[in-house]
Amino acid sequence: MKHVPISILAIIAIVGLAAMLSFAPFGIGPLAVRFVGPPGQQEGNTYVVPLENGEFLSNEITSLSDRQLSRLQGGRIHARDGATDYSQILTFSEFGLFNGGQLTFGSTEEGKTSDFLVFDDSIFKLQVLFASGLRSEIENNKLPGLEDESFSLMGDQYSILDTRVNTEANSITLKLYGGFGAVEFTDGNYADDQFYPGAKINGNYIDSNVRIRASETNDEISISSIEYLLNAHPARGGSVEVPQLHCVRNQLKDPEGMLSPDFDICYKGPSTQSMASLGNEVFVRPLGDSQYIIVAPNTRGQTYKIPLAQMPGTYGNRNRDFVFVEAAAGAPNINMGDYFLVNSRNDISGSSNVLRYDQLADNTVYFEDLAGSMRAAQFDPANGEGTLLVGEGTYRFVVTGTDLAMDQTNDGQINGGEARFVLLGGSRLDFGPGFTITHTTPARLFSNPAGDENTQLDVTFNGQVDLDVPSPQGSTFVLKSAGGGIKQGMTRYGTLFTWKKESGSDSLHISTGTTQSSSSSGGVFITLERPKLVKTPAVCGDNVVNGKESCDPPGSKCLGTKLFERGTCAKDCNTCVTS
Repeated sequence: MKHVPISILAIIAIVGLAAMLSFAPFGIGPLAVRFVGPPGQQEGNTYVVPLENGEFLSNEITSLSDRQLSRLQGGRIHARDGATDYSQILTFSEFGLFNGGQLTFGSTEEGKTSDFLVFDDSIFKLQVLFASGLRSEIENNKLPGLEDESFSLMGDQYSILDTRVNTEANSITLKLYGGFGAVEFTDGNYADDQFYPGAKINGNYIDSNVRIRASETNDEISISSIEYLLNAHPARGGSVEVPQLHCVRNQLKDPEGMLSPDFDICYKGPSTQSMASLGNEVFVRPLGDSQYIIVAPNTRGQTYKIPLAQMPGTYGNRNRDFVFVEAAAGAPNINMGDYFLVNSRNDISGSSNVLRYDQLADNTVYFEDLAGSMRAAQFDPANGEGTLLVGEGTYRFVVTGTDLAMDQTNDGQINGGEARFVLLGGSRLDFGPGFTITHTTPARLFSNPAGDENTQLDVTFNGQVDLDVPSPQGSTFVLKSAGGGIKQGMTRYGTLFTWKKESGSDSLHISTGTTQSSSSSGGVFITLERPKLVKTPAVCGDNVVNGKESCDPPGSKCLGTKLFERGTCAKDCNTCVTS
């Protein structure tokens, strides 16, 4: 799977979309972005990681440096006691330390069932490495050689304002200013290899850990690295959960723990609405409590109502069989009135059609195409052979009496082959064995496949026709309650199953995704240019002039449109009222 460093020039905020999106806590707007073409080789400060359900960020990218995000560029510090080069690395997982973010599907702390990015332990680690050591002599438990020196952290300039060191306890504190304000890093023992809960921002403790690696020689301290690990401390609940079109900072108890106002990790998320608009959906619907149909589009966009099952326990509807397996030689199996499936090829581009054998007259067989048309095919009365042309297939058949044997797989043979229904987008439905229906997403549809993805459902016949969706299945599919008798589960490749339990026969909705892996994968945006990616709504009364506001808050003094004109901010913040 490719990971794409993109320039912000390749991203545009969708202003119209922002009004339709739900807002995150604390009045911070959602992420609203779209791609407008490949980014090429432009340098930028946003890195997009495509994730599949169940994947950790670290499955795709473990760390980023200035090679991917230019604001992580290092530099050179000319300290009083010696110069040193420095570099920065952002890490999103470290063995034995933290796992980082994972894309999952389930119930959020708010009780909503959906896909979201979750952090159970820590968000990220920032590591600053000093190539030849950041050195200073020790004077009165201070490091005067470092004070007033400046360096960059994630693109924000920080100055070292104060230092403290205790060589008996091996503790060290660095006080800096920049980014969100005053930042203080403390390590209780710089001689060991352990993290210490010692970070404060603007005087407030942040749920984080610090490790400062340093050594002491002849009354001189040499710092080799500073590491800052932000823990996942949510504003509410047990884990930091990032729903679609939202960002990590919105969900944190202390957003300033991100260190930079421009740093965030945002989840774009797959859109089931967009999949629906493309028609890539399957509905399994009951007809009363004795029959089921499947409503699904084929690869040509034709919608079929497939007669799936009927009591007391057969494929079909209205006492007519649904035939998807060819006859054996000399044993016709399609009776007049029966439904049957044909498929031009067992491939993502196969053309599938469901027809009903209507009647036989004057050496001609008449068929009803369930997509809404009638078809006729002549046959040779001497041997009963004919050819049905439908979709992209040419299907040989043999008439015996009033029954048919049909080539249903477009290979010219009638020898027990099985036809499958290929859906719009390239996935397919496989009927049987028994009354198990398998939804298959072929591996070739995805850029980083782990084989075909198969998810099954069963039709049952216990006094009424009904459904069962086994759970768990595969590597990630687990059904979760969504309330109201609804259970939902998402596969690794992003196919969403919504099973509605009823007192009678249940129903099922499958959002199948599209032929491009990016449409069924979640995009995670790691950005050091947050203001350009995130649309923040204007809120009258928040003391911040945003959007079309002329002033804020209402009643405050403001500038009129004329030179030296003064006035009072209107109640809607849109005008400055002058006398």
